[in-house]
Amino acid sequence: MTYLVDTTNLKKKFCIHDYHTKYQQGTKVPFSVCIKCGNKRKVIFTEQGGIKFTLPASKRSAFKTFLEHFEEMQQAPNWSTIKYKGYELPGREEPREFCESWYTMGCTNLEGHKHHPQANGKYFMTRKQRFCYGAICSRCKLKWMYREADHAAKRLEKYEKLSKKKAKHIVVSPPPWVLSQPLEKLRKQAIKILKEVKADGGIIIIHPFKTNHETGDLYDSPHFHVIGFGWIEGLAEAYKKNGWKVIPKGPRDSTFATVVYQLSHAGIKKGKHTLVWFGKLSYSELKIKKEEEKEVCPACHAELVELNYFYVGKPPPPDARISMYVDPEGWSVVERKPKSELTKQDRYEYALTKELYVANKGIAMTI
Repeated sequence: MTYLVDTTNLKKKFCIHDYHTKYQQGTKVPFSVCIKCGNKRKVIFTEQGGIKFTLPASKRSAFKTFLEHFEEMQQAPNWSTIKYKGYELPGREEPREFCESWYTMGCTNLEGHKHHPQANGKYFMTRKQRFCYGAICSRCKLKWMYREADHAAKRLEKYEKLSKKKAKHIVVSPPPWVLSQPLEKLRKQAIKILKEVKADGGIIIIHPFKTNHETGDLYDSPHFHVIGFGWIEGLAEAYKKNGWKVIPKGPRDSTFATVVYQLSHAGIKKGKHTLVWFGKLSYSELKIKKEEEKEVCPACHAELVELNYFYVGKPPPPDARISMYVDPEGWSVVERKPKSELTKQDRYEYALTKELYVANKGIAMTI
């Protein structure tokens, strides 16, 4: 028994696609998906039979996917225990209760749906998942990496267009006699030295550890990875002057892939930034208008709101990424206060509503 009408194809037909590269949960196969309508397409294959966005992202790299690299790194015996001055590796804490939980967004504008052949007299609904996007979350760490890398890639690509320069990967390592200082202070020194060797600017990422390739263990060896711009000159003079090593690794084929890979084993510390922009790419220098990411109804183009479903004799929608038109009976809009106005009681009441939905779902599945 079903009462849902699938409008996925209709939504895809009229969508102005915005494709992002993602990885299907539980697999190593990447694909492109439109974040507006969910339309999927294969990632283009290279001559070597591999996919774009392989990591590390340079022509000289061994051919492996990001997930293969990430899984190998996590096999280090001390991956989940090693710390350096409060910094640890991504995904080492238990997820929050709501991580990967399902919820419903939709549109209740029946008046606006009158002239739509499939939406007339129905609500629109689409199922989604919640994520905390926390770097330390064992469930959401990949979501954090992809979101941060997407933001970084857009900023780097914007500067590429403005400057006509190609982004480069640079490694900066401090001398042993300064390692007693906090990593935040060392990062400031690294940025100063990068400017001395003619780096225009870029993004700098803290890496507290390296891998012992004989034992597989991680060991303390703080250094910084940079994706930046500039001619990068006077490296020998800089080394003689202050002992810091600046090693250019060359241009990148994909800034997104490079940032994702560097974030996979970056240093994470509560209250501290893992990524920092500097020079001509700092927030004070490079202004980029923030894109509005509003989700709208395919029938009337009204902004979607969160919906809740209460048992009325029909099963609730499944926990899957689907978009459908549904009969209005049983559906209601979730009233939410602004986050700044939420109290503990509000959060408690929302939790009760969520538990009631789960209970109703269980009842419906047994009929």
